[in-house]
Amino acid sequence: MLKIAYFMLALALLILIGTLTESFSYAKQRETALKLCGSEENIAYVDSDTVMCKRDEVIGNSDKE
Repeated sequence: MLKIAYFMLALALLILIGTLTESFSYAKQRETALKLCGSEENIAYVDSDTVMCKRDEVIGNSDKE
């Protein structure tokens, strides 16, 4: 029973670390988009490798649709 508890604890920690890493990455990408687009209102789309400003300028990977 103790092995199951340790496994569940390890799994919960991995999920927590993954969530924190993802939110940090998104925050940094959003900060970059803010610098490139000028203001929050000018940001149209942000993901891990693409920033799109409302003036239709794609910065990063343009293969996504």
